[in-house]
Amino acid sequence: MDLPFQQHFNTNYVPEDYEVQDIKTLIRHRQVIVDRIDEEIRALTERRNAHADIIHKYSELVSPIRRLPAGILSTLFLASKARQEGSLTFAPSDMPAVVVFSHVCRQWRAIVLGMPLLWTSIHVLIPATDPLVTAWQARVELQLDKLNCWLSRSAACPLTVYLKASDTHNLVYGDNPELSNDQASARFMDILCSSSPRWKEVHFTIAINSPSFTFIRPLLCTSDEVPQLEKVHLDVLVAFEEPEITGNTFSILGAPSITSLKLTRLWDSPPSLPAQWSSLTTLSIGSGSNSIAGYGSPPSVRCNGNQVLKILQLCPNLVRFSVDAGIRADNWGFGVHEESPGEGKVSHLVLESLSIQGHSIPAWVT
Repeated sequence: MDLPFQQHFNTNYVPEDYEVQDIKTLIRHRQVIVDRIDEEIRALTERRNAHADIIHKYSELVSPIRRLPAGILSTLFLASKARQEGSLTFAPSDMPAVVVFSHVCRQWRAIVLGMPLLWTSIHVLIPATDPLVTAWQARVELQLDKLNCWLSRSAACPLTVYLKASDTHNLVYGDNPELSNDQASARFMDILCSSSPRWKEVHFTIAINSPSFTFIRPLLCTSDEVPQLEKVHLDVLVAFEEPEITGNTFSILGAPSITSLKLTRLWDSPPSLPAQWSSLTTLSIGSGSNSIAGYGSPPSVRCNGNQVLKILQLCPNLVRFSVDAGIRADNWGFGVHEESPGEGKVSHLVLESLSIQGHSIPAWVT
């Protein structure tokens, strides 16, 4: 196709004044054509999108996931819950899979609400006491509603409970009653502890500044109150100025059905704890993080070599054992010091995994 001024395309030609007007006229003419084509493209795009949207809606109707029987969906939901187990954080954005499933459609919601096993993992974060008490109470009430919901939907199934709470109130505000909310906390603990006969696994991350701290109550459950408890993970930070809290304080450790015990921090010499050592098959001690919300925390208390040896003697059925052996910083008080190695021999016929790490490896380890 021959075009006016075509011979000057891709050159450095400078049009004469009379040619400039002709070229501008040609531009306007071509722009009209381009605008018309753009309009046709927009119209075609709209038509295409309309048809594509209809195709998508029809495809949804015949999608395989819609035709799965309730039994298969139930299996998938349980598998997703198991995969997420233990990986949830306490962040508000970290939504449990069961909640996501319950908001997909009416059919899925009916299945999820009819499966108590999907509601057996309870994650509860109690916020540190806020000077804006009304806001803090609202957050506690939200956690209380969540707890009631999970307990109701889980029916009579065994429970896995994740609880995180910090006793920072006395550290920051002293004994000012206007900044406390014992009633809300007590109601929460009443409901949580009433479900203790169903506890099968518990993970408690608790910072304690006073023996009167409300959220210490789950740690005080007796063996009769937790008959199904098999797995315990405690990350308990005890303020060093509280001598009332000793090895025997947390009676939950005495439950005879516990076979797996993890103590991220220690508040006393391990052998003095009320655990049923002979029942344990899995034991982990130490390697805690350095802080719990609201505290400038000391490092974890560590076992010394003789205590490690004593634990091995107390636990003849251990299959897996890991321990952080060393010395706690003296400036935090009641340090655990290394002693001369004890005597005697320990034999374990079922022990499969042994890990001893820390600043001070026991002398008897060869």
